[in-house]
Amino acid sequence: MKREIALLSSTCSNGLKWIIGGAAGVIVATTTLAQGHLNLGPDNDYFAARAVLSGSLVYFPCLLEGATSEPGEPNVSGLSSGQSAWWTWTAPSNGSASVYWTTTQYGFHPLVTVYTGESLNGLSLVASNNYVACYGSTNCGCHWRVRDSVTFRVVAGQNYQIAADSPIMTDAYWSWSATTPVMTNYVFPGGNIGMTLFFSAPPSNDDFELRTTLNGSRTQVYADNFGAGRQVGEPNNLSNPGGSSVWYSWTAPASGRVTISANEIPPYNPPWAGDNTLLTPLYPILRCGRLVDANPLPVFFPVFTVYTGSSLDSLISANALPMELDAYPHGVEFDAVGGQTYQIALDGNMGTMGFTPVYLALTKPAINDSFARRIRLRSAYALAQGYNAGATQELGEPATTNSVGKTVWWSWKAPLSGPVTIDLSGSDYAFPVAVYTGATLARLRQVATGEGAVTFNATAGKIYQIAVSDSAGLTGLIKMSLRAPIVEAHLMQVLASGKIAVLTYWASAGQIVLLQYSNNGESWENLTTATAHSNSATFLVCQAPTAKGPFYRALVIDRAF
Repeated sequence: MKREIALLSSTCSNGLKWIIGGAAGVIVATTTLAQGHLNLGPDNDYFAARAVLSGSLVYFPCLLEGATSEPGEPNVSGLSSGQSAWWTWTAPSNGSASVYWTTTQYGFHPLVTVYTGESLNGLSLVASNNYVACYGSTNCGCHWRVRDSVTFRVVAGQNYQIAADSPIMTDAYWSWSATTPVMTNYVFPGGNIGMTLFFSAPPSNDDFELRTTLNGSRTQVYADNFGAGRQVGEPNNLSNPGGSSVWYSWTAPASGRVTISANEIPPYNPPWAGDNTLLTPLYPILRCGRLVDANPLPVFFPVFTVYTGSSLDSLISANALPMELDAYPHGVEFDAVGGQTYQIALDGNMGTMGFTPVYLALTKPAINDSFARRIRLRSAYALAQGYNAGATQELGEPATTNSVGKTVWWSWKAPLSGPVTIDLSGSDYAFPVAVYTGATLARLRQVATGEGAVTFNATAGKIYQIAVSDSAGLTGLIKMSLRAPIVEAHLMQVLASGKIAVLTYWASAGQIVLLQYSNNGESWENLTTATAHSNSATFLVCQAPTAKGPFYRALVIDRAF
């Protein structure tokens, strides 16, 4: 869209009418004295003589000194000085507009207010840059402050009236008498200000019917919803009122778990979001604490929602759930079916507008999604890492509490009898984990279940099936540790020849024994493993054990399958 800018060289000289340029497309601004008034201030001091702005990008400087307040003019009691000037602007189309101000006069912060209405007694407030802020010390109280801009949604053809006013004060100067703060008021004269009006037309994908197409299993776009609005019949997104949505369409190339976030999710951090609040005091504040906005603006962040359906009145939620992970504060995830087309809405929190990257990633199910392809774990201390993203529920797969059946499987054979702990610390969520016996889904018998961890008593030689499911539909990275009893094997015999020795330990046939080495009998290092035959496991070492070291020990850690 073509942006136009015009400089209104002055709208503040008495009795002058300015027409800037004359060629086609050049912005025109005019001011006229209100009939019957002799005014030493700016021409647009009066509402009826407000200056006309046009275009999508307009800069209009003005001197407020000498401006007055006319009967019926809206103001903030105790704050407005009445040194006001007026402008009018007509929205070229639906969208949003922002008014920014700058000044070179220290301590002068103008009040900028936007209205609709064609007369002073018919004005309706649209937006304002003034607000209340309170200090940490109750002695210092609350004060009016101003933001450095104001943004508002506009409707095509609507006239907007913009007022700039000189405040009596936007803060106070504090001094101290003994232990009591003393406030000194300052009345600021009108100052030179520069204001810029910036209009944003709606994005091309503002309407559902004009949604942007996304392609591929991993893709990204850079989105903004400036000027976007809400269509009739458009649903709330994740129960957030929103109101500034843009739309995308994506067809899943395969089935699996899909994540949509404002930052990239690796295959297998939140954007900075601030408001335009100006919290810098005009004068030093002594011992009054931090100044806190009493009515802060909503902070922009993206709100993602996913649907199926080809029209607004046929949309059905695809159950895109918030990821609820610190690394992806605004991400959602859902299960996609290959070939299905999904409609994705990006809205702003509470209708706010901003820029954000959008990352879409499809993850296909892991190999151990199927019970028949479960992964074997070995040893009395086993570590495993995987994911249940995109996992599916098999026919006959047992249900797990707080899960919708997105389960992946491991298998473990107990080398020894005793208590076993399975811990999922470090996983994306405290996933439900269940332990079973049985070689097929139809013959599974539950041994124990828990969320994030589980403990059960194992029997040596028995095979246990371990299922990790989703957390109320949420899936992601799984980090699992399994700890079972570790038993030290008794030394049967030492045969030494010089420095070389053969060490034999008692062990049952099929047990896997780990030999460890130490110089002090306290800190141990792993050397090697051996599988017991008959009733023993044998190791050849290059340094024979002595009373002063080195020292050896053998641990039974596993059983051969």
